[in-house]
Amino acid sequence: MKYKVGKKIFRVTFSLFLTAFLVLYFTQGMGYFEYENHKKATLTEKQIKAFEQDVAAGKEVDVKDYLPEENNNFQNSISSAGLKVSSLAEDCVKNAVEGGFKALAKIVGT
Repeated sequence: MKYKVGKKIFRVTFSLFLTAFLVLYFTQGMGYFEYENHKKATLTEKQIKAFEQDVAAGKEVDVKDYLPEENNNFQNSISSAGLKVSSLAEDCVKNAVEGGFKALAKIVGT
């Protein structure tokens, strides 16, 4: 019986790893990551023209003013659920450790 459960766990784990590998392999092969890095590294024509006009006008320029703002908000329902589970686990561990030390203090007699 244990052999069948272990075999099933192995199959599921292997399938997940294989799927993750294939997804990463094909996205790399299709150039997805290079494209994303290229988008971050290049300025659009409009931004280049605005930069050149400001330089020609003698204005003080900063490259950061011409770069598009990145949206770094990665919060979604999965990350929120993960945060809640993490907070719950933290509270449980904290209470267990504090309770253990209180019990130990009573045993020692301080």
